[in-house]
Amino acid sequence: MVIFKCIDCNKTDEDPEYIIGEFSVDFKKSEEVEIHCPHCNSITKEQEIPQVINFHLGCDKAR
Repeated sequence: MVIFKCIDCNKTDEDPEYIIGEFSVDFKKSEEVEIHCPHCNSITKEQEIPQVINFHLGCDKAR
């Protein structure tokens, strides 16, 4: 899923990646997909999601 955030109301909407791929077929690499907000009909842009590193302390120790 790809999360889009509205530039006006700041609400988010999740869309499947294959839908985004359909929208971006004719786009250049520098162009962004913009989708209408389902809440206020403004423009949503893809939200950057920071990668979360999941690690446990001591997981490399033999038990």
